[in-house]
Amino acid sequence: MKKFLRFMVSSLSASAIDLGLFTLFCNLFRGSFGMGYAAAATVLARIASSVYNYLINYKLVFKSRESYLQTGLRYTVVAVIKMLLSAALVTGFLYLFQGIKEIRIKIPVDVVLFFVNYLVQRKFVYGAESKETNPRETNPRETNPRETNTQETNLQKTEI
Repeated sequence: MKKFLRFMVSSLSASAIDLGLFTLFCNLFRGSFGMGYAAAATVLARIASSVYNYLINYKLVFKSRESYLQTGLRYTVVAVIKMLLSAALVTGFLYLFQGIKEIRIKIPVDVVLFFVNYLVQRKFVYGAESKETNPRETNPRETNPRETNTQETNLQKTEI
C-alpha cells in the first residue's frame, strides 16, 4: 500500500508538470496544426513529465536495483504507448466534442491510464526488483523465526 501511495504522489506531481506544459503548448500551437495541435502538445508535455516520473519511480517508488538502461528501456516502451493512447484519445474526444476545453478531456483520459500504468510499471518495468516486493530478499533472517532460532542455537553450540 505504501508503494501505491508513493506512486500516486509521484504521478500527481508528474501530472502537474504534464498538464502545465500541455496547457502551455496548446496555447502556443492552437491554430498551427489543425486538430493535431493537441497531439503535439501531449507528446511534448509527456516527454518532459516522463523523464521526471521515471527518475522518481526508479529511486523512491519502486526502489529499483536494476540498471537505468534496463528499466529505462522498459519504461520508455510503456511511456510511449501511454503517450500515444493519451494523444489519440484526447484528439479523438476533441473531434467528437468540439468546443470543450482540452484539459477537460485530458484529465479523465489520463486518470484511467494512471491505474493501468501502475500495474504495468509494477510488473513490467520494475518487476520483482523493488525492495518491497519480496521482503525476504532484503533481509533473509526474517524468512522463518524457527529457522533463525535454530541457526542461532547451532551457532551457539559450535562456539562452546
